[in-house]
Amino acid sequence: MQHLLSEATLFVTLEPCNHFGKTPPCSHAIVQSGIKKVVIGCEDPNPKVSGQGIQFLRDAGVEVIVGVEQAACEELIRSYVVAMQKNRPYIILKWAQSADGFMGKENESVWLSNLWSKRKVHKIRSEVDGILVGAGTIEADNPELNTRFDLGRSPVKIILDSKKGLDTHHAVFKSGVNTILITSNAGRLSQSDQPDIIYVKESPAKSMTLWLAELKNRNIGTVLVEGGYQVLQTFINAGLWDEAMVINCSLQLENGIKAPELKQAKLSQSNVFENDVWHYFLNLNTL
Repeated sequence: MQHLLSEATLFVTLEPCNHFGKTPPCSHAIVQSGIKKVVIGCEDPNPKVSGQGIQFLRDAGVEVIVGVEQAACEELIRSYVVAMQKNRPYIILKWAQSADGFMGKENESVWLSNLWSKRKVHKIRSEVDGILVGAGTIEADNPELNTRFDLGRSPVKIILDSKKGLDTHHAVFKSGVNTILITSNAGRLSQSDQPDIIYVKESPAKSMTLWLAELKNRNIGTVLVEGGYQVLQTFINAGLWDEAMVINCSLQLENGIKAPELKQAKLSQSNVFENDVWHYFLNLNTL
């Protein structure tokens, strides 16, 4: 079959790389294979690539066509484009809210969504690199923040602590999955059971671009934010989100913790899971 490669056309979503990393460059492998024509959906926004792969192929005599179904290809790699262009992970917000617009009650555990939604959330967890909550959620709910109701990996756990520091007796520190604590005060953490810590001079809410860039540098490309109202609204107010999944449930709470309010949002689709309605939004400023 090797002799047929010279007659083949290679179709790729993203420009082949031309730099050495953990593996040799894709562009070099294409030239060595004997393929004479490559159709590329979109250029790579990574500064390490950024047209260099295309130029290498052309210099080697390969016919290169760029921009075929470009918009569709860029949508497929949307999270990667955001990471490269904005120097931060692709951020997905998620919360459930009652029919009358509340996401919970003060000092009371309330489960709003159904079992099918719960399973879907865990599937989404298995598909992202990190899951983020605030210290208040850890102290109030003691969640594990892992993938239990679907097959797949558990994401890295990311905790924002802007107050007094967390004790490591919480379940989130005991699962064996890497946990990152973003804080300006880690005084109460034990030295024997200490998570990975990103220190910030000010509170995490006032240093978002700094620690988000650090997460991206640690190869965390997608983050699912499952925090409470304050954490979610902080991301929204800062404009630091790309996608939001809002689960509208049939239960009426009448009072409690108001659900976050999205800004600059475009409804992209809706799905129904029994009596739960999932609305998917995109941030108009990152489209």
